Amino acid sequence: MTHTPTPWEIEPVNTEMIIQSGSCPYRYVAVVDGCQAMSEEEEKANAEFIVLAVNCHDELLKVCQEMMGVLEVIDFCELSADYDSIPFAEWEAAIAKAEGV
Repeated sequence: MTHTPTPWEIEPVNTEMIIQSGSCPYRYVAVVDGCQAMSEEEEKANAEFIVLAVNCHDELLKVCQEMMGVLEVIDFCELSADYDSIPFAEWEAAIAKAEGV
């Protein structure tokens, strides 16, 4: 199963922040409602953060994957770089996490 198509957007409704598909209004993805424990400003900031992360995810993942491909062909020894200090494993783990692996 795939997720709701992006881009997602925010629709404030009463005291809630509705996250919905921009391509299909009224197709609610999530409701951010902090009840009394959260201010309206914090609810809005959380909804904006979720939407920003979702809408940037595919593009950022693609760029990271492409950069890993570029880095694989660079001769770091020739560049006098400290190859062991480059955190390839961390980068690969972050990409795998973003891919849901």
